[in-house]
Amino acid sequence: PVVGIDSLRYFWSERQPQATADDLARIISYYRKRWNVRSVLLIGYSFGADILPRTYNLLPPATRTGVRQVTLMALSHQADYKISVLGWLGAEGEGSAGDPVDDIKAIDPSLVQCIYGTEEEDDACPALKSLGIGVIAIHGGHHFDGDYQALTRRVLDALDRRLAAAK
Repeated sequence: PVVGIDSLRYFWSERQPQATADDLARIISYYRKRWNVRSVLLIGYSFGADILPRTYNLLPPATRTGVRQVTLMALSHQADYKISVLGWLGAEGEGSAGDPVDDIKAIDPSLVQCIYGTEEEDDACPALKSLGIGVIAIHGGHHFDGDYQALTRRVLDALDRRLAAAK
């Protein structure tokens, strides 16, 4: 089962990081009970990847223990908790919430997977290799040349490895 969050709608008005984490914790709790799910995979793409590290760090410890993988795709060095029209169109955001890499440093590196397109010049994923984080380069740009099946396979293969190691 998958739960998606419409970042454009949710972050159209500015959100506070803790309020975002509280909302995510409620979503995780609700669907874990409803679907009898034990393991959670969090995936953030672009804007979502930028805010996910801090949001994850602000989750209650009991919620974090159920997260088996945090996948960040097309991660930048700037996080904002509000959508800007220019940022949505591809321009750089304000970065008012800082550099997501700083928040990633507080996450167990064995949980994190960072995927980037090789044509992206300013992606933050390559900087994470030295932290022991799984970094995957995929041919293409911000949209990975549209090869979403290969992208999905990389994410799920990593999750399968993590789940097998946890047994």
